[in-house]
Amino acid sequence: MRSCRCSRLSRLGIGRSSSARSRRASGARITTTRRRASRTSAGSSPSGSPTTSTSAPPRQIPTNRPHARPFPRGASAPSLAAMNDFQVPNHLAAERLAAGIARPEDLAARAQIDPKEYEHIEAGRLVPTAEQFRRIQAALGGIADDRLYGGDIRQIMGVTNYVTGVDHPKGVMDWVGAPMRLFVARDEVTWMADERVMPSEPVDVFFTFSCGTRAMPHFLLDGIAVAKALGIRFAVASGPAGCCGKPFLAKGHAEAGEAFTMSKLRYAEAIGAKTIVMSCHACQQTAAITMSRREIFGVPQPNLRHLWTGSFFAEEVERLGDRVPWKRRLSRRVVLDWHDGLAGTVPRIHEDMARLLSLIPGVTVVGRAEGELAEVRPCSALRMGRYAGATGISDYPRWTPPEEDARERTESAAHLADLVQAQGGDTVSSTHFSCHQMWGRYASDRMNVRHPVSILAEALGVENPDRAQAAARLGDPQEVVRQTRRNWQSWGLTEEQALRIATSSIYPTTGGLTGCTCGTHEADDVIPIDVMLGAAPGLSRAR
Repeated sequence: MRSCRCSRLSRLGIGRSSSARSRRASGARITTTRRRASRTSAGSSPSGSPTTSTSAPPRQIPTNRPHARPFPRGASAPSLAAMNDFQVPNHLAAERLAAGIARPEDLAARAQIDPKEYEHIEAGRLVPTAEQFRRIQAALGGIADDRLYGGDIRQIMGVTNYVTGVDHPKGVMDWVGAPMRLFVARDEVTWMADERVMPSEPVDVFFTFSCGTRAMPHFLLDGIAVAKALGIRFAVASGPAGCCGKPFLAKGHAEAGEAFTMSKLRYAEAIGAKTIVMSCHACQQTAAITMSRREIFGVPQPNLRHLWTGSFFAEEVERLGDRVPWKRRLSRRVVLDWHDGLAGTVPRIHEDMARLLSLIPGVTVVGRAEGELAEVRPCSALRMGRYAGATGISDYPRWTPPEEDARERTESAAHLADLVQAQGGDTVSSTHFSCHQMWGRYASDRMNVRHPVSILAEALGVENPDRAQAAARLGDPQEVVRQTRRNWQSWGLTEEQALRIATSSIYPTTGGLTGCTCGTHEADDVIPIDVMLGAAPGLSRAR
């Protein structure tokens, strides 16, 4: 028997209370009782205990139910002219023509999809469900998945798995965030982690710093410090409380993923935020895809702006003008780690990276990574196995013995520095933390690797040590554990548990100790690396 429109929408969390939606998504809990402001990071220095709590074990999402259609069957798709400029790149039109299918409506008929709905899918305004994707694929002769969409979008569809070694979405969130417990102590965490709480006063902005950002928590610390320095009223979350829902979507839990995404948006609306600021491309893609889909089918949604962290801070710096509290003039010539052809909102993110950096005193943007540098840069070459240590794996590198990896890191670091300097740069800046992570493995005194928000924090005098990069450069998991003891002990970890995180972490390996490349010392001179201070060649030392 066909279910009614209301029951289908309620399965997505629409029309439910926020607490019911969050329970359905098995993610972050929302506490609706008002807490004191010191527990929300709402624009003032936190005091007391941070906004973290240990959540109960997540309820398992049923996996045996059929993939539900996430839209009302009676809804009709509007014309393409009614849509905004959001677009997800795909190769549907090219593959359709290559298969000898002249008209979109003919492929729609073969795939048993409404022609108007398919029109939006091929135009990139709508992402198909996993079931629709498989029917389109079959209608095109069973072609390979990657001939239709990139891997990031296939993950959001639930076609390609995400973190295959972890079964449950909550486990994915925990896995990507595990290194945080090496790099920050519990008393340094001022953001909401597992539980969203209502601030005592309305805020203007909700910063959602994703799950993966916790692997390099100086991003969180720098973003919060910049927001405070610029006088922004905000609430901030990372981990399950700030997750976009992609871990659910990629595991095939479409309904739970939609509910998780919407619970976060409705929380932002409830606390008075007009803007959601995100640090992660995947979070922006997931939100944009969800909102575009709901707009097409006329499903209500909160009226919020969605911006990348650097885009938002560029706006604020421009708005404040002469009132920006600059503390120092920098001296950086930045090469942009620019990725063309990525999905949806990402091209605008790269433009805003250049815009933000150009506003910072003493920073010169020398241009994008070009030529050989664009070809061999670590975050692009990762897919091909380059710069992935002795194993040549096409996944995140793991720690490898220094004797196997030292030469590769040293030679690659020198080559990349030569290429960056040939373009007139001394610093590389990426928009995404994973790219920063890959580049950071090869940073040196000749080629700094700094996130644009961290460069802004540096100019405002509020930067934090990049302990994750220092640890990756150190290349010795046992030494990392020794140096970060204060941090992991504050989380109640044993030394064995801390070592397990260090030896199987998502941040990349580096081989052995780091030598100086300035040309004025002997080749075997070694620069001491201090993980807690974030001190290594090319990294700022804490004052």
